[in-house]
Amino acid sequence: MCEDGHYLDPLDIARLNKRDGGNDIFPYDKWQLTMRSDDAEPQHFHIISEGWDAIFSVESGELIRVITEGDNREVLDYMIANAHQWLECENKFYAALSNREAAKLMWLQLHD
Repeated sequence: MCEDGHYLDPLDIARLNKRDGGNDIFPYDKWQLTMRSDDAEPQHFHIISEGWDAIFSVESGELIRVITEGDNREVLDYMIANAHQWLECENKFYAALSNREAAKLMWLQLHD
């Protein structure tokens, strides 16, 4: 229970990519980049698309593991090839931060 008397949901999910219609590496309408409050260290995020759910390190952008596999291996290959680059890009919510910096802050907020 929170200090204000409200109960917390057992799982909070934060979406890391923004719906902006731009030429993003992981467009909002095809890819879900998420963090979950019930995930354990190390700091990581999920990239989800076409049946794939893969976990990547916030620090390095490296693949940690695959949770679920989709049918098209090219989807996973694209995730692996672009996760590090996405982390280096300017964050669409907070322009002063990179996606990596914003993801680290989101992790701290979800796991406080």
